[in-house]
Amino acid sequence: MPVDSSINHVREAALPEPREFGAEWLVEAVGVAEVHAHRVQNVVAEMSLGLARVSVLETAYGRVLLKNGRLQSTQNDEWVYHEALIHPAMIAHAAPKSVLCIGGTTGAIIREVLRHKTVEEVLVFWVDRQILDALDGKLPYAERAVFSDPRVKGLYSSPLDDATLGGKKFDVVIADPPEPSESGAPEKDVYQHVVKSAAKCLAKDGILAIAGGGVQPVAESISTLREAFTVAQLHFPKVGLGIASAPSLGIPWGMLFCSHGLNVASMDATLVNERLDGRKVSGLRFYDGETHLSMFSTPKHVRAWLAADKTGQVKE
Repeated sequence: MPVDSSINHVREAALPEPREFGAEWLVEAVGVAEVHAHRVQNVVAEMSLGLARVSVLETAYGRVLLKNGRLQSTQNDEWVYHEALIHPAMIAHAAPKSVLCIGGTTGAIIREVLRHKTVEEVLVFWVDRQILDALDGKLPYAERAVFSDPRVKGLYSSPLDDATLGGKKFDVVIADPPEPSESGAPEKDVYQHVVKSAAKCLAKDGILAIAGGGVQPVAESISTLREAFTVAQLHFPKVGLGIASAPSLGIPWGMLFCSHGLNVASMDATLVNERLDGRKVSGLRFYDGETHLSMFSTPKHVRAWLAADKTGQVKE
């Protein structure tokens, strides 16, 4: 999951140090003067794997994954986040066959993509198999088994360039971008690298779904969503915002759906449900036609916040 809610992104001295809450608390900053804390019931595992420090904790949300001290996902609501990110894009495409998955620590992105029976090929970038293997038996939603599915064709750690992709075009690209040190991206701005690369490798009627950031329409927001929206608009004529609330994150989260032709927000509930049923997509706990309408009904104050610059002035 995106990491812009880290305590490290908050202005110095704006919040107490996490240790002041006590060692039994996991504290995430969700604003300049706002935190969301989880009481830690038990430390299940702590591992150093390459450049990553990985922890699995037991909390009221079940088992929780931390990477380099930052909350990634929780057992009790990771499915909200992943269903919201993946399925609107998959359903927007009439028959997605080739899918590129970028990032994600647990393999849950691939799990959701494979629910669609139209899918014939999945390429995977920037998922650390060492971490996924180490989580087996410790984190219930570490989806190591997805890599045994014959539709999953490869696992790559190199940049998203023509040399690696070989000019291949994809119907859908799903991205939960990692930090620069984990991606192999040539650009410092990994988000820009992913969006620009997706714009090049999408098929004619393709669509990109990419995590955007927290929906935090306040004066001193630490969210990256507005910047992500601006980057997406530089490369795609159609950019839709979907919003979902996974309670463990503390604030709603925004996902961006980008295309040269498809408008994911224009789909009605009947079409969404017909395509889900036609593909025999089962086991969903969050997403359906009614949820789709809710995700893409952006409140007025959020639209105004997205349209404002950093001074709070609405752009003309």
